[in-house]
Amino acid sequence: MTGVRRVTTAAVLRRLFGAAAGGGAYGPGMHGAYARRASWESLAALSEVQELDVAAIEEAADRCVWLFYTSDWHMRIIPALDVGIAALRPDRRTVAVLAATDAD
Repeated sequence: MTGVRRVTTAAVLRRLFGAAAGGGAYGPGMHGAYARRASWESLAALSEVQELDVAAIEEAADRCVWLFYTSDWHMRIIPALDVGIAALRPDRRTVAVLAATDAD
């Protein structure tokens, strides 16, 4: 990994929403409510929450340690489309990782 920084749950949710709302380099985004739902679903999965209950997701996510990272795997064609999110879960033994990149 070339860059790692600790971030807040809110920053992770904003990044997930931005990715869902914006779509990829050529695809349409989800927009509005659909993008919000997708971002909460992703946050739930990373936080290991089974139900789609915003309060439960927020509580579990706030117990995680969140990191944004970049790596040599990312294409770096359009940096905004390179996503690297890692969650150290509350048990401090498991990590969930989301990695995405987009290019021609």
